[in-house]
Amino acid sequence: MVYEKKVAPIGVGWIAAVWVASLAACVPDMDGKNKCNQDDDCLHKRRCHRGVCVESCDLITDCSLDEQCLDGMCVDKCVHATDCDPDEHCQEGACVETCNLHTDCPQDESCDMLFEHSTHACYHARTCAIKSNCAEPMQCVSGLCVDFIKTNCFDYEGCGYDDCGSDQLCMYTQGDIVPSCYRLPVCEEDGACPIGRKGSMCNLVDLAEKDRVCLPGRCKTDLHCPKDRSCVISTGKEIGFCELIDF
Repeated sequence: MVYEKKVAPIGVGWIAAVWVASLAACVPDMDGKNKCNQDDDCLHKRRCHRGVCVESCDLITDCSLDEQCLDGMCVDKCVHATDCDPDEHCQEGACVETCNLHTDCPQDESCDMLFEHSTHACYHARTCAIKSNCAEPMQCVSGLCVDFIKTNCFDYEGCGYDDCGSDQLCMYTQGDIVPSCYRLPVCEEDGACPIGRKGSMCNLVDLAEKDRVCLPGRCKTDLHCPKDRSCVISTGKEIGFCELIDF
């Protein structure tokens, strides 16, 4: 006797059920944002932020009025610490991780450690054109937001050393009569630093007594400088400055 294997026909109801199930992962939650665990779960170049897909951004104008562009994502502005996760607080409308030391932050972030802030926050290196581009009371020095520490220090370029901390550098800024110590942001995990308006490079092994921080205005190649500047290195020096190109 020969037995024939019969397969039940696929009905319309079964197809509909599968179609609905396949859409379940794409159904937005109540606020219209898809749930996610990672960026790959999101569509249309959106990013995963705190379990929901949000729009990506380069500028604040890419986001709605009640959002801000933070780390390339349009995220809701916060008002109180209760708007943030338990290990975060609200600073200037953004939920940021709290810290007491640089080591409390991810490898590519710094701890502001400013006495003016009752709660200290982790932050990425930020570029600037003027002081108002930086969070108070940070200063804009050579295109990077940095923390002012003290004035009247030994100029590193003139002395080959300074009396600032290992995460700081003694530098002149425009209009200064004497140089000051500024705390510098740490480099990104891959050793990158934001170029900004005047260039910067990561201190990997060049200044042995200094930490792995971004050196504003410093360079070893033109890749560390913006397009309108070139890396000029003096004879006998290993690190130069990003100088304006004369056209």
